[in-house]
Amino acid sequence: MEINLPHKFDPRIRPYQLEILSHPARNKVLVLHRRAGKTALALNHMIMQAFLPENAGRTFWFVAPTYAQGKEVVWSDPKMLFRFLPKELIKKRHEQALSVVTTNNTRIVIKGGDNPDSLLGADPYGIIMDETQSQKPEVYERILRPILAANGGWIWFLGTPRTKDFFHRLYVYAQDREGWQAYHLSAEVSGVIDEKELREIKENTPDDLYRQEYLAQFLDGDGAIFRNVHDVAVGAMLPREEGHVYTMGVDLARKMDFTVLTVYDQSKKQVVHIDRFNDVDWRFQKAKIIALARQYHSRGRPCRIVMDSTGVGDPICQDLRAEGMWVVPISFTNKIKEEMVREMQVRFDHRDIIVPHFMPLIRELETFQAVKSQFGNFRYSAPKNMHDDCVFSLGLAVFRSQYVPVKEGRDRKSLLSSKYKKGKRYAPRQKRVAGLLDVL
Repeated sequence: MEINLPHKFDPRIRPYQLEILSHPARNKVLVLHRRAGKTALALNHMIMQAFLPENAGRTFWFVAPTYAQGKEVVWSDPKMLFRFLPKELIKKRHEQALSVVTTNNTRIVIKGGDNPDSLLGADPYGIIMDETQSQKPEVYERILRPILAANGGWIWFLGTPRTKDFFHRLYVYAQDREGWQAYHLSAEVSGVIDEKELREIKENTPDDLYRQEYLAQFLDGDGAIFRNVHDVAVGAMLPREEGHVYTMGVDLARKMDFTVLTVYDQSKKQVVHIDRFNDVDWRFQKAKIIALARQYHSRGRPCRIVMDSTGVGDPICQDLRAEGMWVVPISFTNKIKEEMVREMQVRFDHRDIIVPHFMPLIRELETFQAVKSQFGNFRYSAPKNMHDDCVFSLGLAVFRSQYVPVKEGRDRKSLLSSKYKKGKRYAPRQKRVAGLLDVL
């Protein structure tokens, strides 16, 4: 008897399911609204993978937040696993272990993530992690990720958002990684829920809950460092305007991270230009910084360059000064980072800044974190394997900036007077240069 897979499941009925299945990425982070059919989709993908000739004898896991939840939602529900897995393809069925052995000796096992240590010692090749927003991060980070790194397997993360937590970090991570798909779907787009019913749900559901469950939006939680990111990310890249005061924040990198140049218009409290690049030699980086600073030199008002002077930054600061640039070096201590982050938090909380809809910046702002050390101090950075270069470039651009009008007649030559010596730091008591800005 011939049996076709998928069995009793047609992804063409819901085109987004077909779009997900046909995407070539092995690893996926699927952020879908309630009742979107994500569990059925994932189970059918797992079953089809289990019967590929090259996967004979391998093990596949469906990991629910708890063992009881996995049993109820996937194993016992007649509309789930045993609807899509024909009995003719089952060799053995173990009720206690919630596992089946198929006719090609592949094992499909339902697991719970509530006891992470119980997952140790196995070797699953394909994994579905369901309701990821309710799972402990260590299930993936400590246990599943090393397994997949060793055997070359794949994983799907499914869920409906809550706050910007572990699931959100995965979604952001997947957006620009080779071999990953990040997919988002709201009920207002999918068409799964009737429009009239959806309107009734919206009218009778708290706004935050509706945004989470049906719009599949990640909300700012208590742990969010920067709030209102999407509210202020409505700007665009803009050319220089005469008479405006500009500051450029420069966060340097060479290969692994990115160099980011952020130009901030203090007159409008708006970021007007972002340049992000890596794997560029220092000579070319200095040329790009100089060119951008000159681009935003506004008739007697030079673009101030605020940059990280630690490590390789110090000689580059000196080189830029030798070229006549107005450079303010910042030594990136943890105390300075904290002060910088606090200032940005105030701006975002009060929506007192506008930034472009530049996705690398938005992703970094949403995932930026503060980790408390054993000594009670906070370390501000991106999560592991992610970037924070855009955040610190922005922080440098707005750090201690305060717009003070320049008297007419002041020009670049007067700004570079005896109070500012080329190639040297500012004098300890020098707090203002030509009445423009406060500097360290």
